[in-house]
Amino acid sequence: MSTIPEFEKRLDAELAAVNGRIEELRTKAVKAHEARQARYSEFVRVAADLSEKVGKPRLEALLKRFPEAKSTKLEMKHGRGVKLNFDSDLARVSMDVAVHPVEDADDLVVTYDLMILPMFIEFEKHAELRVPMNAVDSDLVGRWLDDQLIAFAKTYVSIQFTDQYQRRNIAVDPVAGIRFPLSFAAGEVDRGGVKYHFLSKQTKDEFERDPDAYVSAKTPAKK
Repeated sequence: MSTIPEFEKRLDAELAAVNGRIEELRTKAVKAHEARQARYSEFVRVAADLSEKVGKPRLEALLKRFPEAKSTKLEMKHGRGVKLNFDSDLARVSMDVAVHPVEDADDLVVTYDLMILPMFIEFEKHAELRVPMNAVDSDLVGRWLDDQLIAFAKTYVSIQFTDQYQRRNIAVDPVAGIRFPLSFAAGEVDRGGVKYHFLSKQTKDEFERDPDAYVSAKTPAKK
């Protein structure tokens, strides 16, 4: 027959086993937390190096060519990045370039995101590159980022040649008979209260020599 002391001994043994498992889990949690902290500290160092050596010079070169863009730092719980907003009357355009740590892995991800509203053209909205954090190839990241920024430049410029975006900003050179974005006009002539826009100085000069030859053709003009 079992005695109370024997019962208590067995009960204490079971509780001790449970406490041992709990302590083991606590130890693992502490070690995992310390490992994450160490990885994140390394990520911050690597991300800052990539930003300075790879991202910054390329974004500065882009901003020189598109001065209408405004850049702001991206505030993220984990990661570092920059957002470019392009001040355009044609569309809302924003581009994000960021770097993020991969949870529970010794990798990081460089991301590129593009938003254009309204969306009348096809474009790549998202791209990413995953690389090992302890062996980041800056040349590889640089070439990848070059490809994304060149693709962006092509997309952004194409807005200027898309009728849906241009709406009333498309002009027709009355001499050449060519439709073109009004922002690319090389000159204009006001005749009878109507403004005629020209793609080149040569077509403007030709128009001014004999405007009736082109006005009589009822070429659409921009008022």
